[in-house]
Amino acid sequence: MSGQNWELRTPRSYLGRTPRLLRPACHDRTPFLSIEHDCGERLHLHESQVRGLDRDTDILARCPSCSHLLLVPAAFLFDAFAELRREGWIA
Repeated sequence: MSGQNWELRTPRSYLGRTPRLLRPACHDRTPFLSIEHDCGERLHLHESQVRGLDRDTDILARCPSCSHLLLVPAAFLFDAFAELRREGWIA
């Protein structure tokens, strides 16, 4: 994913699986979204990193692999975490 064309995608290893509650075990143990950049780099962003931001906030991050700037609207992230909750992946 890059630029402003964002799409929530199910990781290939989860395609076709029935949602079940997952327990995050890295960093601060809060739910996270995995982000795959066009260059192939995979990053993840924890819910704790965006909690408390306004929906109209834009988050800018640099890809550690190719140095491309990634612009992510906070509203997209909030909606993505809400969708994961609705589907039963996170509490």
